[in-house]
Amino acid sequence: MIKLKKILKEDIENFNKEVDTEDLWKLVSGPKGINPIVKNITGDILRLVSKVNRNVLDDLRGPEYKDQRREWKKLKTEIDEQQKVCHQAAYELYNLGKKYAKWVESIEKVKK
Repeated sequence: MIKLKKILKEDIENFNKEVDTEDLWKLVSGPKGINPIVKNITGDILRLVSKVNRNVLDDLRGPEYKDQRREWKKLKTEIDEQQKVCHQAAYELYNLGKKYAKWVESIEKVKK
């Protein structure tokens, strides 16, 4: 058991020499990491679709635009569905970020 612990510690030390865990954490959740970027993009999509929806419905009020309004509503439904997919992906990335943080923490504990 002591030999295994020594081997693991050496492996972790080698890993830490090759990979900066702090930089990896920044990649996932730092200010310019994956999680904040995806979260911002999904929010931008939601705001843009809401704004476009108001503009389209305001601009296409007359009965002559009935077909275009119907088509817009279908298109908006598709956009909303894809926005939900993006939001779910952001949530999953956030959870992966938390798992990664715990993993980095475990490496730091073994280093000591």
